[in-house]
Amino acid sequence: MWIKKYFLLILLLALTVFGVFRSDSVWSGEQSPSVLIVHSYHPELGWTGNINSVLLGELKKVHPDIDVQIEYLDAKRYVESFYYEQTLRDLYRYKLKGRRFSAVLVSDNRALDFVLGIRQELLPDVPVVFCGINNFDKSMLRGQRGITGVAEQPAYLETLQTALQLHPTARKVVVVGNQRTTTGRLILQRLQELPGRVSPGVEFSFWNDVPLEELQTRLKGLGADSLVLLSVVVRNAAGQPLSFAKSSEALRAACPVPIYGFWDFFLGHGIVGGKLISAAEQGRLAAGLLLRILDGMPVDNLPVITSGANQYMFDHRELVRFGLTVQDLPPRSQVINSPSSRYAIEKSYLWLGGVALVLLTIITLLLVWNIHGRQRVKRELEQALVEAEQTRDSVDLILKSMTEGLIVADMNQRIIRMNGAAEKLLGVTFEQAQGQAVRSVLPQKGLPGTRLQPGCRPRRQIEWEIVDPITRKPVLIQAHTGYVENATGQRSGTISILRDVTREREIDRFKNEFIATAAHELRTPLTAVMGFAEILLRQDRLGGFDAEQQRHYLEIIFQKSDALRRIIGDLLDISRAQLGQGVALEKRPCDLCDLVRRAVTPFRQVQNRHCFELELPKESVEMDIDEGKVLQVLDNVLSNAVKFSPDGGRISVKCRKLGPEFRVSVEDQGVGMSPEQLEKIFDKFFRVDASNSAAGGLGLGMTIAKNIVEAHGGQIMVESSLGQGTKVTFSLVEENAMSALL
Repeated sequence: MWIKKYFLLILLLALTVFGVFRSDSVWSGEQSPSVLIVHSYHPELGWTGNINSVLLGELKKVHPDIDVQIEYLDAKRYVESFYYEQTLRDLYRYKLKGRRFSAVLVSDNRALDFVLGIRQELLPDVPVVFCGINNFDKSMLRGQRGITGVAEQPAYLETLQTALQLHPTARKVVVVGNQRTTTGRLILQRLQELPGRVSPGVEFSFWNDVPLEELQTRLKGLGADSLVLLSVVVRNAAGQPLSFAKSSEALRAACPVPIYGFWDFFLGHGIVGGKLISAAEQGRLAAGLLLRILDGMPVDNLPVITSGANQYMFDHRELVRFGLTVQDLPPRSQVINSPSSRYAIEKSYLWLGGVALVLLTIITLLLVWNIHGRQRVKRELEQALVEAEQTRDSVDLILKSMTEGLIVADMNQRIIRMNGAAEKLLGVTFEQAQGQAVRSVLPQKGLPGTRLQPGCRPRRQIEWEIVDPITRKPVLIQAHTGYVENATGQRSGTISILRDVTREREIDRFKNEFIATAAHELRTPLTAVMGFAEILLRQDRLGGFDAEQQRHYLEIIFQKSDALRRIIGDLLDISRAQLGQGVALEKRPCDLCDLVRRAVTPFRQVQNRHCFELELPKESVEMDIDEGKVLQVLDNVLSNAVKFSPDGGRISVKCRKLGPEFRVSVEDQGVGMSPEQLEKIFDKFFRVDASNSAAGGLGLGMTIAKNIVEAHGGQIMVESSLGQGTKVTFSLVEENAMSALL
């Protein structure tokens, strides 16, 4: 209990010290003041932004609940007279109609001129405070009452004199200015007075309204006896103004000589420095005048502030660039970007500061704890909103990245969400389907609406076939449907996941065909082996066989066993490839021409129904290869050519040495393939004519051939047209060439 009493006592003292009980505070019950702020330029401009931030900071320190209306005239981009005389007048007649302000604050000349022009009509008797006014003269306020402010008096002469003192060899001064804006013309008018106020040996050049690109070209040609005065922002060739920072940086990048300025918004972006006007100081002084007016001080008792906003300020990086030191600068100059320094302090002061810091920390923590209690709910709501938005964004990203189609419907079976994959599968956009019944989008024959009704079971899976609207090919769609339930388990709708299972079903078909074919391919040689082995085992009962007959039977058994070995080897090769192990090679030097001859010779001897043409290089070609694997590739390709060629057909085998490659092509005059068949030629289990069991094969030959060729660093391709024959070309690459490619 006593802790609470002490806390309330400390809080009461703190509130008293910081003026919470001021007569003009919200505790007194009076209405918060209302202020209109009018800036000449856009908010992104550094000068305007600095003034505005300082103004708001100073005002809210005293009046946290102050009502501030901020307007920007955008005078850098719009300079035409009708814009101010007609467009803006009409706009503010509408915006200010019925508004009552405690005071008006304007920055820079254009805003002051505009407000004075509309004051009698729209802001009668409202006090006006100005800042940043170039070339201020009392005649500007002739006929006006209730106006005060901070004049902007750039130190043109002092800055130029300082620059000439720091660079005694300078004899040429280039002034970058413009005549497009009111402020620019006023500044130029003052700068044109400088030649008569410095040494007659100094030559002046005024580069007014020169585009940035041309300015950069001119600056590159300046000699060491020159320096530049930057008075305004520059514009590019399209007439668009750059920001203060970008203007200074762009000129500095092209300028080999020092650049000086008159405002602090150029400092730190390329100018050496000068006696600069500070935007923050202008805003602070103007805010002070405005607060005194809000406290009841008559405006006419507050004179215009004409000095105090200029300070000598320099950039340490530019000083180093031109060989200057801090000792060369005027007294009390401020230097930014200086290297950090170390300072010594007495121990007693350190302890005193530490104690003060602890006390302030305790008071601050108590105040923060009090404020935290009132703001907790607000923060929690804001956090909840952020999390909800993040969750929504995450869900959107997930839906967009899903390869499966997704359709969400309410309990009335009206579509409320659909992702891009579903749009692609069904050929309809979400905009077309939104609010429509599910049955109007999904085919009624394949997915009747009753299957998605609230009374259905929580999970359903069906498949149906549609025609792709682009390729006109049949596509098999699989749908999984279930309920959407909230946290309490109450059903709020249904969700359907759509998948294109065309490829999966085709692979299933290939596998089924492969199993049947493999059984047939394995059974045929196995039957022969078992049959002839049984004959040999029973030869005593069959009367015996002579040596020639036994040798013949054993050769048949050996041939069929070798066929079984090849089939099992193909299956093992595919299994290794499926596991990502690749093809194991045992490379040795081999004469490729001789290898091709050996591969073709058995087919010539056995398949006398076909005409084989063999074309080889005149000289032998030797490479490090796996002879058995390459022979397997040749055997697969040649057997396919024989298998699908008519009697008497020509089979051409050509070999060429092209640089590091040895290229082999096998061309037949067979039945050929359709584009659809050609696209699947390297797929596992694919057979060109699965219905023709006499053709034999497991549908693995071309897949294995491709794996072997690629393991040797080569490539294989197939060219074919239906009824026009087929040409298979593959290449083998020398070991050194493969290493170079890797």
